[in-house]
Amino acid sequence: MYFGIGLTISPEAQHKAQLIHNIDNALKADQLLKNYGEGLIAFSIDMKVVNPPPGFEHLFKVLPPKYVLEKTSKNPYTGELVVTKKHFFCTSLINGAPYELFLAGTEAESQKIIIQKIIESLDNLESLPRKVKDFNRDEFKRDVEFFLASLAKKGA
Repeated sequence: MYFGIGLTISPEAQHKAQLIHNIDNALKADQLLKNYGEGLIAFSIDMKVVNPPPGFEHLFKVLPPKYVLEKTSKNPYTGELVVTKKHFFCTSLINGAPYELFLAGTEAESQKIIIQKIIESLDNLESLPRKVKDFNRDEFKRDVEFFLASLAKKGA
């Protein structure tokens, strides 16, 4: 199973980007060899760590979760065809007070906020279409939560 975190981060929080990349890489390594069924083979979170000024909040809205059964698109830069199969996408937003805590907090505190947002993102799996029957979402969610808890203990 593929697990990935895409990151949009403000310049003020750029110094914390490596923390998110480390969590992403650890999750990728942990989930790579696991199989939860053929109904879902990839889970991606678009994490936005921004605090836009008033009037610009609409640029960083949380998009509804989306399941892509199969889609072929063309890379506009290389012309290469990209096939996306059985992929679930969701968005997580860190702004306002959590953003300020993330920015000002220690590495352990910032890691805790990221882990909390990833766990909240797992709740989006409830919106997975009913036609996706061959996927053990409870086991997937439990495994990711357990892994993140062990990661938090190491970081604390």
